[in-house]
Amino acid sequence: MNHLMTRGSRQHEHSPCDHHCPKSTSGTSNLGGGLVGNGKACPEITPKYIKSTAHSRVRTPVPCSKEREAIGRVGTYKSRFFHLGSERCPVLDLNRDGFLSSSTDASDLWVRQNVSRYVVKGGADIRYVAVGNEPFLTSYSGQFQSFVVPALLNLQQSLVKANLAGYVKLVVPCNADAYESSLPSQGAFRPELTQIMTQLVSFLNSNGSPFVVNIYPFLSLYGNSDFPQDYAFFEGSTHPVTDGSNVYYNAFDGNFDTLVAALNKLGYGQMPIIIGEVGWPTDGAIGANLTAARVFNQGLIKHVLSNKGTPLRPDAPPMDIYLFALLDEGAKSVLPGNFERHWGIFSFDGQAKYALNLGLGNKLLKNAKNVEYLPSRWCVADPSKDLTNVANHLRVACSAADCTTLNYGGSCNEIGAKGNISYAFNSYYQLQMQNAQSCDFDGLGMVTFLDPSVGDCRFPVGVNDHKSSLAFRSCHRHVKFSRNSHCIRMILIVLLCFDATQDWLCSSSANLQIIMNDAYLLQMGTPIFHKTMHSLRGVPILLQTGLINVYYNAFDGNFDTLVAAAINKLGYGDQMPIVTGEVGWPTDGAIGANLTGAARVFNQQGLV
Repeated sequence: MNHLMTRGSRQHEHSPCDHHCPKSTSGTSNLGGGLVGNGKACPEITPKYIKSTAHSRVRTPVPCSKEREAIGRVGTYKSRFFHLGSERCPVLDLNRDGFLSSSTDASDLWVRQNVSRYVVKGGADIRYVAVGNEPFLTSYSGQFQSFVVPALLNLQQSLVKANLAGYVKLVVPCNADAYESSLPSQGAFRPELTQIMTQLVSFLNSNGSPFVVNIYPFLSLYGNSDFPQDYAFFEGSTHPVTDGSNVYYNAFDGNFDTLVAALNKLGYGQMPIIIGEVGWPTDGAIGANLTAARVFNQGLIKHVLSNKGTPLRPDAPPMDIYLFALLDEGAKSVLPGNFERHWGIFSFDGQAKYALNLGLGNKLLKNAKNVEYLPSRWCVADPSKDLTNVANHLRVACSAADCTTLNYGGSCNEIGAKGNISYAFNSYYQLQMQNAQSCDFDGLGMVTFLDPSVGDCRFPVGVNDHKSSLAFRSCHRHVKFSRNSHCIRMILIVLLCFDATQDWLCSSSANLQIIMNDAYLLQMGTPIFHKTMHSLRGVPILLQTGLINVYYNAFDGNFDTLVAAAINKLGYGDQMPIVTGEVGWPTDGAIGANLTGAARVFNQQGLV
């Protein structure tokens, strides 16, 4: 196979935010994506801010009712995706139980609880429900295929019953590895997918739904040293692909037309296509940098809005394209590559990483306003100390904070050994809201008021969660460009991210047992939980959108997750008594585990 194809998959590996995914498993232009932050808060991007940037569309995994309620509170926006499951759940969040694919009663209930109750005047404007994401990846070896069509059929019946079938459309986002060819005109779905793809596209066509595909030219470049770099962008290539009378100068068009040809072979060559995900990371790998990301995304926007289309679909570009992504995800799995945490066009504090014109005249990206940072101080390695035994401290720091920029190809890869240690220390220190103890590292760390940043390697300063009026913890969206509206529209929705409660969230078949509200383990084992949540006296962590409920500590958030997401869905939310079987804080053996700083504060001044 030549350099035509963009076959790379982001794999959607599981992470601490896979709250409704089985442990075994692993965005036109609009904003969207998953929600896997590392505890660095995303600044408040309110409906006022959204409107100021002329966004109103988003693709986002929002499986829980609290988040969907919030959508209706931020105003009426046009066209958005909801994932049934998430980008890390290949088909359904409950596919392991048969659930929606085997029961019309279950699908009726799901539609009532997650769609129809929110599609009301002044509520959410839901246009698509994405049934899983990339369920046909080669790496899944077909294990989810049998759930897709049955789930679609059941959910479609339920939408008909709810009188929503003409408005809300079901889609199944696919990865580009679902089809293959050496030339676009010869595109075909993988042989083992022919039958199910025939069923899928027949269903989509019958119900007026588009085909959704995720395309990543970056991954082709990243995974193939022979892939021509200029072919991944939109400025023309010295290595074009000639296919009969058609010539392809970029991987995006070649990939898109390969899908068009594959659909044509099944008799659906005119089916509308949406690009569910496409983008370029800014760090974490060779080729992943600010310049490349800006050139790619700006080239993509210009290409789409030109309405030139592709050789097989001239003057007819994709109906929608979702740019991946709005913000970085600092706690995302890096199994596919360290770049996985750096797809955002905004940094964690809501500041645009680079100038980008979204097709709105001369307007560029706008930075989030009223962001209040923590004091200008950093945690670095004490130059007077012996750092021989620092390895364990680095593991602790980087298991919670994001250190991927230190790896090969990253922006901080060449700052030296002591620089690496300081970067790790500081990342952890900022994640812990500059708590003095978090810079101790057995005496190896020290606080400095001199910015240790070197060149392109920036040592961040955290955001003051309490004073900045932040709307979310971990945020991630896709930017959408629509050739019909020629503008970018965005709404922002937040997703609860619990690790210890992941099997409880959004699960109507949860096995009710005594839940452990252990804030310490959440703090130490789950980066998404900021240490300010460990104390019941801590600053607020807005686990929803700041528009519904405000939780000031992990205990209350965890408790109400059980009540709302599990027991209440079974009909016993107001009656069933709850016993907290275990809760506490250790006094030794780890950073933060001590008598005075944690145990006494948590157990006596807080919990009691």
